[in-house]
Amino acid sequence: MTTIITKKQEVLNLTTIIFDERLKNWITSIRDSYDSKLRQASTMIQSLDLQKELRDIFIRTSYVGMLENGLALGKSNKDYPNIYALFMLLISEIESCNNWNEVMTHIIRYIQLEEYVNLTHLKTTSIERYSAREIFDGKTIFNCLCGHYVKSHLFKIRNTKTEIDLWCGCDCIEKSKIISSKEMKACKDRYERKRLDEIIQREYLEEQARRNKEYLIAYQQKEKERLDALERHQKATYSQIIKVFVSPYVLQKHKEIYREKLHLKEGRKLLFNIIAKSKSKR
Repeated sequence: MTTIITKKQEVLNLTTIIFDERLKNWITSIRDSYDSKLRQASTMIQSLDLQKELRDIFIRTSYVGMLENGLALGKSNKDYPNIYALFMLLISEIESCNNWNEVMTHIIRYIQLEEYVNLTHLKTTSIERYSAREIFDGKTIFNCLCGHYVKSHLFKIRNTKTEIDLWCGCDCIEKSKIISSKEMKACKDRYERKRLDEIIQREYLEEQARRNKEYLIAYQQKEKERLDALERHQKATYSQIIKVFVSPYVLQKHKEIYREKLHLKEGRKLLFNIIAKSKSKR
């Protein structure tokens, strides 16, 4: 059992308590017995003492088979989420709730934050009136409704429908949902399926990217070969043009000039003269 924070930053309370009619009847009997005390607790100290008494009642009177493992509640800190779930059921409209989801739907709809107390600024006289206090490292340690130690802040919440108040710590005040282990398993299965789908999708995209890269390389190679072939064709065509429109005599003389390494200026003059004579002979 634990507190779970989802990717959406939702704080979930995982419980192993089986929600059934027996649980509802048991909590109803406890609330009927403590209804007047719950409504008469006017101070934080009175409420904390009453919550400590209720936690002891939950543990002492819990029945075998309450939990999914077939056992009753214990005093281990692993049962803190179960205690939280019982308190939420206690202050809700028990009769109209058929599962933990409906309990928290009701709580979220009607819950109201009344006040909060910074415990570091609490007066010593107030602490001394807290009969259920515990001393740790020379400091008074207060408890959240689930039983966990609270050192900094306590928050007073009220169900405006049932008009019952509770005091809880920094973690429990953020919880928005109670889920059973079966629901948790279903969530894990959905998460696992989603994770596998994401892996398959990622592998598909990687394969597509690989194929696209191979296609691009092949296309670039083919385009290079096409351009090389076009360049060779253009060169061949240019050579054919030269052979057709320039006489062999001119070409031979041109080669002789450069073979004998004549100066550029003199070579040009000689070339022009040769071309001019060849034209006059035609």
